[in-house]
Amino acid sequence: MHPTILPADTAPMWPSPAGPRPAHHSPAFVHPGPPTSPRITQVLAHRGTHELLITLPPGANVATTLHRTLDGFAQRSGCARISGGGVCAHVEYHVIIRAAHAGPPYVYGPPIVCDGDVTLVDAAITIGRREDGSRVLHCHGGMIDARGKHHGGHLDLQRTVVGHEPMRVRVCLFDEVELVVSHDPETTYDLLQPMRTPLV
Repeated sequence: MHPTILPADTAPMWPSPAGPRPAHHSPAFVHPGPPTSPRITQVLAHRGTHELLITLPPGANVATTLHRTLDGFAQRSGCARISGGGVCAHVEYHVIIRAAHAGPPYVYGPPIVCDGDVTLVDAAITIGRREDGSRVLHCHGGMIDARGKHHGGHLDLQRTVVGHEPMRVRVCLFDEVELVVSHDPETTYDLLQPMRTPLV
């Protein structure tokens, strides 16, 4: 995430948290755990990154093909982007809903399914791992279905299939840094958080 810097004579685009909220806004959401300040986790790396362009063939399962390709690299974390109008034959995604049980206040709802020619407007993938070493591909994206309806949310790449044309995924793998699923006390969620690792 990049900071937004405004000219000195420009008013903020959003209201101050301490100021009055517009009538049409919901009450401010407060995470259940102890507040963390600042909400920045920083790990510095001294080496560069590894840039890849992966082409997924028509009919390929997105997650399976990415896992197979990434298995050939020592680096286990990074980020990726699908942009430029990649077309899928099948997409399943989730949006958050209020949790009906104790624990985190929001959870992913049931899958929303899109079939036919689904155009990915843009999708960002965070590549990390769980504590057991298994890879995580966490993807959020926006898309337009065959009827022209817009969709967006958390894409389940295990259930996303490339359409009739190849799909290109730009990948950036990190040296010295891994993104590891770790518990976050403030949000009570398990989040991908950066950790320093030895050079590979």
